[in-house]
Amino acid sequence: MGVPKKRHSAKRRGDRRAKTGVTSLAMINCANCGAPTLPHRMCSKCWTYRGVSVAGASAEKPETVTAVKDQKSSTKA
Repeated sequence: MGVPKKRHSAKRRGDRRAKTGVTSLAMINCANCGAPTLPHRMCSKCWTYRGVSVAGASAEKPETVTAVKDQKSSTKA
């Protein structure tokens, strides 16, 4: 197994680690209510995505994703 012949300086270590820094998230404003949201995701305030309501006609938030699936399956039957 290879062993380094000489020690790397603190500058070389810092240059190597400089690429792995944390960057800020890109945020956009919701077209419907103007709240800041992540791109390509529904708005957590008004439950719309690209102007279309995702949660259905009700303004209440569904508790879980399975609750939404159950509601959709019950309306189809």
